[in-house]
Amino acid sequence: MNRRLVSATFAMAAAVVAFAPIAASAQPVSMHAPVSAFFHKTKAVSLTLKNASNADITVQTGSASVTVAAGGSTKVLVAQGDKITRADGSIVLGGVTSEFEGATITLK
Repeated sequence: MNRRLVSATFAMAAAVVAFAPIAASAQPVSMHAPVSAFFHKTKAVSLTLKNASNADITVQTGSASVTVAAGGSTKVLVAQGDKITRADGSIVLGGVTSEFEGATITLK
């Protein structure tokens, strides 16, 4: 019985010594996204949509639907990263960024 205990203890100690360097050099488990991204609200970008056609155009900005009158313009607030699409599904602007702040987008 005593030999079994010594043998088992030796086997466990050998396993710890064998795997300790591997565990010490392993990458730590962590999240790669910054913590501020979880608690930060998305910013809205102010754009002007201008209709240069002779018919009303309906666009989808995020979850809102906006109709721009023929020859008119409309100011909209769009969350960063949202798409602006027409009612038929064609993309007007693929992803809104802060660089579009105050820009005028002409629709035809």
